[in-house]
Amino acid sequence: MEFVATELRSCDRLGIVCYSSEATVQLPMRTMDDAGKAAALAAIRQIHSGGSTNFSGGVLAALAELQSSRDEKRATCPAAVIVLTDGHPTAGISNPTQLKHSLGSAHAELGFSAPMFTFGFGEDHNSMLLTELAEGAEGMYSHVEDAEMIASSFAECLGGITSLVAQAVQLKITPGDGVSIDRVFSPHKQKGGEEGAAAERPRTIVIGDMLSEGSKDILIDCDLPKATGAGSNPLLQLEISYFDITTSRTMRHAATVAVGRHPSKLGVANVEVEVQRQRILVAEA
Repeated sequence: MEFVATELRSCDRLGIVCYSSEATVQLPMRTMDDAGKAAALAAIRQIHSGGSTNFSGGVLAALAELQSSRDEKRATCPAAVIVLTDGHPTAGISNPTQLKHSLGSAHAELGFSAPMFTFGFGEDHNSMLLTELAEGAEGMYSHVEDAEMIASSFAECLGGITSLVAQAVQLKITPGDGVSIDRVFSPHKQKGGEEGAAAERPRTIVIGDMLSEGSKDILIDCDLPKATGAGSNPLLQLEISYFDITTSRTMRHAATVAVGRHPSKLGVANVEVEVQRQRILVAEA
């Protein structure tokens, strides 16, 4: 925690929420100038262990603190929630399914992008839960095995937050003639792919934030019309839109996905696509 406070710039802001049986705001959101860093370090040094782990209360309080401190002047500033835990939820909402639903809904209601980075310390924590919470909130999970890993783990997290290059990223997928989309595999929210929706309708994947040098893998399962001859057939029309942090402009780009088909010749599988396909097959086995 002290590492985070000291590494932040004078224009950054930090708030701290502690949770044991109850959740309390240890440090209201404030700028990390010299006075702010001194207040943050003093607040951190007062933190002590409690009897329970009210994980849900802590995250909900952090989201509320972040929400209340947001204003128009900071509307385009990167925001993030960093969650630290060394145990399993034992107070508040402790059921993993209910916990994911409640925190996911609260995060979605923020109204702005704020990736959640989860850190599990030691071996006594639910790594799967922390991973799913982080991925559902556009962030990452990190396992901190010992004290030697703390600095590098937090440095990577802070570097990711400060290297934000695009916000409000959305990918629109429109099937071509005769093509129907069965499923789109992505942890991000989808629009247009609700149960009962026509497979020929466009779908939009709400990706959120993207970091410099970052990438997202989205696997699309679709049915193709019968090939009428050799050649390249357009399958999908892709359109990506995002707010470019570096230029403060909304950008849009489009591309067409096509595949070469031959009635009597099999092509070579794309290795990256095949790796993702195998992951889905194993998960559903």
